[in-house]
Amino acid sequence: MNIMENQFSISLSDEQKKVVQLSDGQHLVLAPPGTGKTELLAHRVLYALEKGFKPEDMICLTFTNRAAKSMKERIEKVVGENEIFIGNIHKFCLYFLQKNNLLPASTILIDEQDSQEIFEEILSDEGLTLKSLQITGDDLRRLNSYIKQINKNFPYDLIPQVKILSPNTVHKLKNICLKYEQIKSDFLYIDFDDLLILTYEKIITREIKNFKKYKWIQVDEIQDLSSLQFKIIELISEDFSHKVFFGDYEQAIFSFMGAKLENIHKLEKHCKIHNLQKNFRSPSYLLNVFVDYAKRYLSPKWKKEPYSALEKATPDKHLIILKLTNTSKSEYSILIERYVKNFIKEKNSQTAILFRTNNSVDKMSNALINYGIPHFKVSSHDLFRSRVVKDIMAFLNCILNENSRMNWTRLFKLFARIQTLKEARHFVNSMFRSGLNPVDFLDSEISFKSDMAELIKLKNDSELIVFDTETTGLKTDQDDIIQIAAIKLKNEKIIDKFNIYLKTQKNLEHSQKIHNISKDFLEANGIDRREGLIKFLEFVKENPIAAHNLNFDFEMLINNCKRHGINIPENYLKRRLDVLNLTRRIFPELKSYSLENLINEFKLKGQNTHNACDDVIATVELINYLSRHINDKIETQTEFIKNNQEILTHFRKNLAEFWNECKSMMKTDIKVTEFIKRFLSYLNTKFNYKLEPLDQINLEKLFKHMDRYCVESSFEKNLMKYVPEYELLREADLILGDEKVIVSTIHRAKGLEFENVIIPDCIIGNFPFHNSWSEDKISEDARLLYVAMTRTKKRLIISGDKDDISPFLKAIEHRFEIEHITEQS
Repeated sequence: MNIMENQFSISLSDEQKKVVQLSDGQHLVLAPPGTGKTELLAHRVLYALEKGFKPEDMICLTFTNRAAKSMKERIEKVVGENEIFIGNIHKFCLYFLQKNNLLPASTILIDEQDSQEIFEEILSDEGLTLKSLQITGDDLRRLNSYIKQINKNFPYDLIPQVKILSPNTVHKLKNICLKYEQIKSDFLYIDFDDLLILTYEKIITREIKNFKKYKWIQVDEIQDLSSLQFKIIELISEDFSHKVFFGDYEQAIFSFMGAKLENIHKLEKHCKIHNLQKNFRSPSYLLNVFVDYAKRYLSPKWKKEPYSALEKATPDKHLIILKLTNTSKSEYSILIERYVKNFIKEKNSQTAILFRTNNSVDKMSNALINYGIPHFKVSSHDLFRSRVVKDIMAFLNCILNENSRMNWTRLFKLFARIQTLKEARHFVNSMFRSGLNPVDFLDSEISFKSDMAELIKLKNDSELIVFDTETTGLKTDQDDIIQIAAIKLKNEKIIDKFNIYLKTQKNLEHSQKIHNISKDFLEANGIDRREGLIKFLEFVKENPIAAHNLNFDFEMLINNCKRHGINIPENYLKRRLDVLNLTRRIFPELKSYSLENLINEFKLKGQNTHNACDDVIATVELINYLSRHINDKIETQTEFIKNNQEILTHFRKNLAEFWNECKSMMKTDIKVTEFIKRFLSYLNTKFNYKLEPLDQINLEKLFKHMDRYCVESSFEKNLMKYVPEYELLREADLILGDEKVIVSTIHRAKGLEFENVIIPDCIIGNFPFHNSWSEDKISEDARLLYVAMTRTKKRLIISGDKDDISPFLKAIEHRFEIEHITEQS
C-alpha cells in the first residue's frame, strides 16, 4: 500500500484501505462529499493490478467524462497506457457495439443539438413548433426513447417515465418520432439513447453470444444511473465478478434523466455495505452544517456520522445567511458588492455562484458583466452545441477523418452554399453512397480523379505491388517494421513474391501477442534492418503500391527508412492505392472494414492471421473481388457528378486551396488555437462569417483550455489525441481551476469544489421548486440544495428574500450569522 500512497496527494485512512483492498464479492460504498472518493477509485485500480487482475478484465464506469478523464490520467501516471476501460456508460455502449461489429462502420453518433435540429426540421414540415406543443427538446427525446422501449417490449421497470401529455399531443408526437427514427435509419445516425437501447437489445436477444464480460467492475455515482444502465452493467458482468459500487443517497438529483434511488436499495440487499466517514474537504464548521441538514431532511444511511479531518471553529463571515427586505439594489448586486468583489482579491481562490435555474445563471452573468468582473458561465446552451464551435469541430474532424459524414454536412452548408443542414445532409449521404468522398474534389490537381478508375488503370497498365508489414507497435514515428511481405500483381495474376524479416532492438512483449513473431525468431531469421528496407524498395522500384489501410504501412515504411538514413528515389512510392478506402467506396455501409471481416463478408480465400504473408495474399483476393464490382460504381459516380456540378464547383472553389494549405500544416508545430483562428478568419473573409459577443466568450474558454492541454509535438498529434476528447466534453469540463468566479446551475457543478460558494435565490419556489408537489420531488429538491452547499471548502453564503426564505434552512440557521438587508441598510 505504501508504494501506491506515494503516487497520490493523500495518505489512505483505515476505512479507505479496507475498500481499496476488496478483491472479491459485491460491495456498496456510501461516500458522502469530501471523503476522498476520487483518490480511492484510482487506488483500487492500482491495487487490483498489483493483485493480478488483468487490465482487459477490468472496467471503471463513471457518471461524467470529466471524472473518467481524471481517473485515467491518475492511473496512467503510475502504470502507463493500459487496456482498462474507463468511461461513462454511454461511451462503454458505443465501444461495445463497435467492438462486436453491431453497427455499420459509417454509423454516426449525434449529440443532443443534432437531435433537436432534426426534430425541429420535422416539426416545421408539419407546421408545428416545440413552443406550440408546450414541450422542450428534452421532453421530445425522452418520449421518443420511451416509445422505442415500449415497442421493443422492454421490461416496464427499465423504462423511465415521461412527462404527462394530452392524448392529442401524444398522437402528433408519435408521428414525429416515427419520422425521426426513419431519418436516423436513412443516414446511419444513432443518438445517446440508442446506445443504451441497442446494447441491451443485442445482449438480451442473444444476437451476440460470445461477447466480453468483466471480472472486476467499479461503478461510481450509482445514484445517478437509470434502471436500464444498471441492467446493462449486470449483463456485462461475469457470474462471480468482483463489483464495487460507489454512491451517496444524499446526492441523488438526476431523476429527470431516469435515475432511481430504488436501484441503490436493490444493491443493499446483496452487497456488503461500507460507509466512508472521514471528510478531507470540509473543516468541521462546514461539516456540522451538512450533517445537521442531512439528518433533518435527507434521512441519511450513515452507520456513524461523518467527521472532519480538520477541526476548526467557524471563522468570522464564513457562514452567512443574507435575508433581504425591500432593497433598492438587486439581490445579485448586493452579493457582488459585499462578497464577490472581496473574494476575487484572494490568491488561489475560486468562488462559485450556484443556481437552481438557467435563467438565474444568465441574470447573474449579466450582473457580473455590468460590474466588469470576469467569470466562467456554464451556459444553458452548452458552447459545444453552438454553431461556431460545431463548425470548428466539424472542420477539425474532417481534417482528421475524411469519412466523417456528419461533419462534412456542416462543411457543405458552409462552403458549397447549401441552404440548410437538411439539404446538406441528403447531399453528403448521396455522395458517400455513390462511392465518392468530398476530398476527391479538393485535390490539388484540377480534374477529379477516381480511385476506382485508378485501380483499373494500375492493374491493366502496370505491375501492382500489394504489400503488408508487421511491426513492434502502432506508433509510425517510433516503432520498427519486423516483417515485410509483398506480391507483384499483373492482370490479376501473381508474377513475383517478396518476404523478409528484420531484426529489432525494440520490445516485442505486446506486439508478439498479435503477430506471434518472437525475438528469438527474428535473431534466427531476421536480416539487417537497413539492408532489408533497401531490398524492399528495389523490389517495388517505380511500380504503384497497394495495401489494406495503406496510410499506416506507408508512414511506417517512410519513417523506418528515414531513421536508417535511406534516401528513397524521387519516383519511388508515388502511385499509391488504399484498399481499405476503396472497399469503403464500393461497399459504403458494411459493419466492419477489417481484413478479417471482409474475408468473411465476401467469402474470400485467405485468412487474416497478422502474419504479413497471409495478410498480403488475402489483400490480393480482396482487390480481385473489388475489381469485379467497380464498373457499376463508376457509373453511379459519373451520374452524381453530372447532376451536381454547380454544388461541387462551389465547394471546390471555396475550399480546395485553403484545405490543401491546412493539410500541409499537419506535421508542423502550429498550435490548435492558431489553426482555428486561421479557419475563422478565412470564413470571415470568404463569407462574412461574423462572431457574436457570446461566440467570442465561448472561444476564449475553449482556447484557454486548448492552450493548456494541446501540447503534443505536432498539429497532427494534437488532433489525433485531443479532438476525440473534445467531442465528449461539456462546457463545465473546460473549467481549469484558475478562474476566479464560476456561475452555474447546481446540476452542472456536481462533482466540483470551490473555496467559496454563494447560493442566491434560496427561496420557496426554488427550494422546494414551484412545481414539486410530491414528497419524492420535495426530497430531491432538498438533496439539490445539499449538493450545492457541499461544493464549498471554506465559505458558504446563502441569500434570499426574507419573507420567502427556503424552509430547508431552518435546521441549519443556528450555524450561520444572519444578516438582514433592508432599504435602509
